[in-house]
Amino acid sequence: MAVRANQTTTANSSVEARKIDLSTSFGERWQGLLDILGISRAIEKAPGTAIRIIKTEVDLKGGNVPEGEEIPLSPVTYTEEVIDVLDLNKYGWSVSAEEIMKNGYNVAVGDADRAALSKIEGGILDKFYTALKTGTLTSIQPTFQMALAMARGYVVNEFQRMNKEATEIVGFVNTLDAYTYLGGAAINEQADFGVRYIQNFMGYRTIFLVDDTLISRGTVIACPSQNLVNYYINPENADFDRAGLVYTTDGVSNLIGIAVDGNHSRAASDAWAVYGNALFAEYLNGISVVTFGSGSLKTATVTSAAGTETGDSKIKVVYTLGNGEKAFYKEGSAAETYTYGEEVDLTGYTEIATGADVEVSGLTASNVLSVVVVNGTGQAVASGSATIVVK
Repeated sequence: MAVRANQTTTANSSVEARKIDLSTSFGERWQGLLDILGISRAIEKAPGTAIRIIKTEVDLKGGNVPEGEEIPLSPVTYTEEVIDVLDLNKYGWSVSAEEIMKNGYNVAVGDADRAALSKIEGGILDKFYTALKTGTLTSIQPTFQMALAMARGYVVNEFQRMNKEATEIVGFVNTLDAYTYLGGAAINEQADFGVRYIQNFMGYRTIFLVDDTLISRGTVIACPSQNLVNYYINPENADFDRAGLVYTTDGVSNLIGIAVDGNHSRAASDAWAVYGNALFAEYLNGISVVTFGSGSLKTATVTSAAGTETGDSKIKVVYTLGNGEKAFYKEGSAAETYTYGEEVDLTGYTEIATGADVEVSGLTASNVLSVVVVNGTGQAVASGSATIVVK
């Protein structure tokens, strides 16, 4: 039998409209952010999927190879590290009948919905910024302008080394640093999707202006768009409906599922959201984290004691390595001196682990062991030395 004329159905009820509006709004806003970032990879994954980042190391061989001799291959090592798990997130919020009576449905419910979606988007972005700061392509530069320029240069150079393309770079800077540099200059700052940004500035596709709770002053981060990925859970493919959990999605991106109920026992309008979304960078050494301004060398505490075997020395370096940092040692008749931020020629140095005793042979008693810690671009950030003791 046909539906009666003027029958009110779920297709035109305000509840259904609210569900569609919430899911569509989130999908459109999030897709807009992905477009600004230049992210073309939005990949659907199952709940519980491990999110892995990739670290690459290139042991460069060759150089001035004599005529006719075989050119050695430079081995590239890829290692994966699990940084997160794509979990289903669940949130709910409620607007009381009293609030609706006082302010009207559109205002009371609309304000609550906008605030909830903004919090959800902010939570995803917070995790994204935290992941960006673990980039291993670390460097020190004197000024904000130089930091922006070199951050971009480092990621382009690193992707060239990996035979990958990095044509569009996205930058992330502290808002106050940006305005201190720009001064009174007029800029075309835009705001949307819960973020503020400038486009087409100093060779960057987009530069995001971020408050100092997310990126501290004196820090610039750069990452190629090609290095960014968005993993998500599609609520439509999660079999929720078979359990009686029916969620509305936008039917296009399907990034979030929304349900709305009238809670008569509490005289309130309840809304529920389920989603799984992870925005992250695939290659850690494809993220440049540059600090700028004045600084000084940190201290790496170095000790030497007799080893367990004759002729051995037991070396210990006490220093907590930062992102992309490595420690190296060199033997000499006197301690080496370093300047904060200088690029160290590591010829003749040997890498050493920190925090534990390392048995080293072939050292000369009473000589000095100099240790330097360099960042991801080979600049000195810490140093220490000790007189060598040999068994």
